[in-house]
Amino acid sequence: MKIALTRADSAPRPLDLIEYGDPTHPHSRLARQVLDAVADEVNGDVCLRYRHFPNLESAQSVLAACALEAAASQHQFWPMYYALGRSMSINLATLARQARQLDLLESQFLQELLSEQTRRTVLTDWHAGYELGVVAAPTLVIGGQRFHGKVTLARLVPFIRMQLSRKGHRLIC
Repeated sequence: MKIALTRADSAPRPLDLIEYGDPTHPHSRLARQVLDAVADEVNGDVCLRYRHFPNLESAQSVLAACALEAAASQHQFWPMYYALGRSMSINLATLARQARQLDLLESQFLQELLSEQTRRTVLTDWHAGYELGVVAAPTLVIGGQRFHGKVTLARLVPFIRMQLSRKGHRLIC
């Protein structure tokens, strides 16, 4: 996504686009593809943020969210996200293999993966989403407004543009 470079005193606050996601859920992976494409379609100050919203009844879903946090500490959040999307099974052995493939420090990754702090971070995201009314991944919140319905480029770009215009952002389209 293109970020406008303007002086801080004259720049409007960036529009937040928050994705509550779960890399083990097929709809989250499809939404991620659309969000990746949005970066090429929308100009303006948009700050993409990812928040964990795993299925708490699925050990694989929670483990995947923790793996993202552990990979993030080594600046490999998105590579791990995409690797998880290609995994047939998510367990300690497959995650250790993915960490090696991403050239992560494996012992650090595994320690963080299993740490209580990492689990708390994931659950904090989940609870924040729940408080906003999120019931399933993926859910998008754009400029404080929940985006409803199927996440497609044709539906998402106009919604983002509308939110940007409401915030007084100059659109360069």
